[in-house]
Amino acid sequence: MQKIMFLDGTSLPENHQNYNDKRITNLGQLVEDTDATTKGFIDNQLRKRTFHVTPEGAQGDLQMNHHKISGLANPTQNNDAVHKHYNDSHN
Repeated sequence: MQKIMFLDGTSLPENHQNYNDKRITNLGQLVEDTDATTKGFIDNQLRKRTFHVTPEGAQGDLQMNHHKISGLANPTQNNDAVHKHYNDSHN
């Protein structure tokens, strides 16, 4: 069986590779679904999809994309959200 060689004379690995706790760096841009990616890329994607709430409040707008919010308690403050049953029974 003939080995496949790269232009620099190295061949494709024939088995799983052990990197002895070393990192892979300088990855190229993603093209295929199976391409490896960087931690920075993943962190950025998660940041786009994560809604952060701290004790001081939300850190952005919450887009529900036509999904419901359920399990709301009865309001106790003027700016509390209300559920439909509470709204219907107080109008």
